[in-house]
Amino acid sequence: MNKNFEVIPNSNCGGVRTFLATIAVGLVAVVFASGPALAQASDQPLHMIVPYPAGGSSDYATRLAAKYLTGPLGSTVIVENKPGANSIIGAQYVTQARADGTVALVAGTAATTANPFLYKKLPYDAEKAFTPIGMISRMPFVVIVNSNFPANSIAEFLKAAKTAKAPLSYGSAGNGNPTHLAGALFAQTTGIKLQQIPYQGSSQSITALLAGQTDASFEVLQTALPFLKAGKVKALAVMSLERHPRIPDVPTLAELGWQGLDVSTSFAMLVPAATPAATQHRLHEALMTATTNPAFIKALDDQALQSYPAMSQADTAAVFAKERVRWKSVIERNAIALD
Repeated sequence: MNKNFEVIPNSNCGGVRTFLATIAVGLVAVVFASGPALAQASDQPLHMIVPYPAGGSSDYATRLAAKYLTGPLGSTVIVENKPGANSIIGAQYVTQARADGTVALVAGTAATTANPFLYKKLPYDAEKAFTPIGMISRMPFVVIVNSNFPANSIAEFLKAAKTAKAPLSYGSAGNGNPTHLAGALFAQTTGIKLQQIPYQGSSQSITALLAGQTDASFEVLQTALPFLKAGKVKALAVMSLERHPRIPDVPTLAELGWQGLDVSTSFAMLVPAATPAATQHRLHEALMTATTNPAFIKALDDQALQSYPAMSQADTAAVFAKERVRWKSVIERNAIALD
């Protein structure tokens, strides 16, 4: 493996091992073919902290970004998984790290913007502790139902919900999880009542949906796609502004007239807020070069993930600000709490 790209071993890597084996052979040529680094290289490695277990979509996107960051950054990139407590453990680790551009957090926008409202006390001020550097990837949510559920459209689903004697149910990957919040936002926006059933992860939630134990689910497309292809579930709508190329016949909620329901699990790079502006700029420029690389974009698409267009740090911060307002409203209105 190229000396400039390292990964902290984890026994749960699963599919990531295959990914790493694939990139190792061509890493040197890919990284250095684009020319010298955009800015003066640091003599210290960049540690990208993933506050989730290895093997998931966030882990994959981070390791992919690390591969393409090495060249423009001009320094070693190390990926470390520090999962636990709904991303709080990894986030806290970064808040306690040196603010010198050697440690960055790669976390979902929902987790970092929702946690301050889900927990009465956090070991850090989530709004003030971090500065966003840039977006890495996103996964739009889809509204899915069991293949035997009578509704074949959002209109029919809403009608079923409004005429049902008891609230329709939807499974989530756990209380406070984005799959919970997405469903709560959908119900709040459309004016229907839904009963959330929390499970221990998306796999259990999907299993319950397939067994007919729940009526619906709000899942990221990457999770739902295999079941859609197998005909075991139906996608009623995509929770994004544009249709997804993997399921082009499925309409968006926006085109159906429901605004404000563009929900994605998005991953971004953040650094301690005290990181010098010049260092932040260097990281931002390198990240934008990496994430707009056509090879990076294709590798994301291969996993049903999407990239972001290049955006400024200010625009990235605006994404977080918007998410913070959205999830605060949903969490408070639905009285969701995790402590």
